[in-house]
Amino acid sequence: MAATFFWYDLETSGTNAIDDRILQFAGQRTDADLNPVGAPVNQLVKPTQDALLDPGAMAVTGLDPRALMKEGCSEFALTSLLLSHLGVPETCVVGYNSLSFDDEFVRQTLFRNLRDPYAREWQGGNSRWDILGLMRMAYALRPDGIHWPMRDNGRPSFTLVDLARANGIEHTSAHDALSDIEATIGLARLVKFTQPKLFDFYFALRQKQAVINQLYPLGKGPLVHVAPYYPPERRGLTAILPLIAHPHFSNTVVCWDLTVPPRAFEAALSSVDTFDTALQNWGREHETGPRPLQSIAINKSPPIAPYRTLGEVQANAFGMGESMVHERVADLQRMGRLRDLLTERLLNKKQKQDEIGADRDVDSSLYTGGFFSTEDLATMEQARQSIASGDLPLVAGNERLRLLIERCYVRATGMPSDQASVQAWLTYLRRQWLDSGRLEDVFRRTHAAPSDGPGSLAAEIKQSLLQRLEDQASLIGVSTASWHG
Repeated sequence: MAATFFWYDLETSGTNAIDDRILQFAGQRTDADLNPVGAPVNQLVKPTQDALLDPGAMAVTGLDPRALMKEGCSEFALTSLLLSHLGVPETCVVGYNSLSFDDEFVRQTLFRNLRDPYAREWQGGNSRWDILGLMRMAYALRPDGIHWPMRDNGRPSFTLVDLARANGIEHTSAHDALSDIEATIGLARLVKFTQPKLFDFYFALRQKQAVINQLYPLGKGPLVHVAPYYPPERRGLTAILPLIAHPHFSNTVVCWDLTVPPRAFEAALSSVDTFDTALQNWGREHETGPRPLQSIAINKSPPIAPYRTLGEVQANAFGMGESMVHERVADLQRMGRLRDLLTERLLNKKQKQDEIGADRDVDSSLYTGGFFSTEDLATMEQARQSIASGDLPLVAGNERLRLLIERCYVRATGMPSDQASVQAWLTYLRRQWLDSGRLEDVFRRTHAAPSDGPGSLAAEIKQSLLQRLEDQASLIGVSTASWHG
């Protein structure tokens, strides 16, 4: 099959990819010229029993829990549908803010349902991309030919709704997954037509090797980096120097923001503690200013480009003129001690994070529990087949897999396998809902949600949500009577 794009969007029950759930999956395949290939996909999904549906998210999507339960597929079945589209060889999977949001939900959903969470992203020549990054890069470096809606605070709006409206792109129903896809494809066409070189340059950065070629050799020369936290007067960009590869995260390179003078830290290089203190002091003294350290994720299509892309006039206007930038690059190149301390600081930080994360629930262990071995993946596939047949697989010697499989079985079949499993499931629900206070919080916010105006819930959706929450509370023996105030 020829290389294609698969454009997709998710509607979800909240913003936390671990605790919240996919409620709608929509997608459209196109060829390399962005012409549709085949029919669109649009699938509702039943929320799992342990999912608390956030009233804010439900107000945005307008999805009714009753319709989801009646018309949706199970999350277990959803994973097969996802992979049947996202896993097609030579597919570039793309969305709007998908690298930070939708892809995280896909990973966690695959993980919970005993699928390899990463394989579809790279196997068979596959890749990932994100049009939000493309729009930010176009605004910063090549804005001509595109209308940029501005907020009252002087910053551009990069919401899909605002960009589509400003550029005359049809977007019939915001936060409907299929409508969002059509608008995303429209924006991509706009940039591809008005700024084809920038489109091709950023498209190449979906491949890790292309990003590595920009970043390495580390410390050699400056780049520009585009991000939402850089000042609007610089069109959301800064000059950076790649310093070190992260000692624990192989896909991360730590860089120095060249609008921060390295010499300000030269007296703080005696130890990692003094360096850390200097960084903290800088943050307090420059609360709204630049942060010295920036991280680049080489597997997330980072919006970076050679420093020379700016041009002399723009670089000087942004306070990032060539003489200053190259002077600070030279300072960092001779400050080898800074790079050593930075590595030590990150090692110490990772150790503390590991200690904090040691007691995390298995559902939160995708990034902390290590990669699955080939043997683990084979066990997971066998378990999936058993669960699909209604049988609970037995797993010995691997507590992480055992818990994942047992919970997957309950979510997929709706019933624990025996009394011990019933108690384990109820204990998990109490911990998730009560210990964190989430059940009461969601109930109170749902009960108080307005029925008209901003953030309103349609009356029938609100009623459905409250009934679901009542049922969930009853399941673990809790009364909601005191939560109505």
